[in-house]
Amino acid sequence: MKNDQIEEGKIAEGGLGIGAVTRSMVVKRAREIAVIGGRGPNHLEQSDWDQAWRELTGQDEIPAINK
Repeated sequence: MKNDQIEEGKIAEGGLGIGAVTRSMVVKRAREIAVIGGRGPNHLEQSDWDQAWRELTGQDEIPAINK
């Protein structure tokens, strides 16, 4: 049986890839996480960025460029 492989750093929706994770996608998710955490969307913490990156890419390692 063939397993469909999605490249790292890409998002799939309904089995179809929707492209590589962009900085704007990470910013949007980090803002959502900040609001969920009781802060305003412009009061981001490093943990918001890190969590957004992990959620969107599925990777545990945060690249130094995103820190």
